[in-house]
Formats: sequence, structure tokens, C-alpha cells
Amino acid sequence: MQTHKIKEPPKSVLIVEDDPFLLQLLEELIADTGRQVYTAANGDQAVELIKDRADIEAVITDLAMPEMDGVRLIQWLNEEFPQIPVLVVTATNTAEIDTLLAQRRVHAAFQKPLTSERIGQLLKALNSLHA
Repeated sequence: MQTHKIKEPPKSVLIVEDDPFLLQLLEELIADTGRQVYTAANGDQAVELIKDRADIEAVITDLAMPEMDGVRLIQWLNEEFPQIPVLVVTATNTAEIDTLLAQRRVHAAFQKPLTSERIGQLLKALNSLHA
């Protein structure tokens, strides 16, 4: 197992989102903060990227996606790379999000649609992550 350690806000982020428009928007916004950004359209692609890229320091994921969904991705991350912090951006019901937050599997969750206020909160949460 590779180790991913960060002592400051993450410099590289993996965004996992099946909506190409939202994926591109988040990629551009986060890249504009000076971070390296990787993207995946589903959990399966995310797993492969995380296995191949030891520099991924944080994950932002949707929950409802084809193939491997975000919940399964979060479970895998907690087992294989528990030091990688996870943020969730989703339209999924809040009960599921509350469960993930209560289990400390995610650091923060943001409800879609993403308004400019929620995007600002997401970027603030990303800046506050530390391993």
C-alpha cells in the first residue's frame, strides 16, 4: 500500500463526477487555485488513478455514478487509503450523506446544484484539509 501524507492543504486533487459539465467546471475552478487536478467519471476510474498516482492528496466525489458509485469508492478509500480526505458533492438524499459524515468517512458534503456560495464553501473546505 502506498502512503499519501499531507501536512498542508492538498496540492493535488482527484475529482470524481459523471456529469461532464460539472466535472470540467470543478476541474477549472480547482486548477485556478494552483492545484494539480486529476479527473475520473466513476469510481472504477478513480481507483485506477489512485493506485497509479501517489501524489493524489484529496478526493472530491459525487455519490450517484455508473459502475462504482461514490459510496463504494469512499468505502474503498477508507480501507486502502484512509489518510486521503474526501469531500462529497451530490444530489443524493441527505440521510446517506449524514451517515457518511457520522461515520467520519467524509470531511464535508455539498448539495447540488452548486451555487457560487456552495462552490466557495467547497474551496474553503478543500483549503482546510490536512492529513
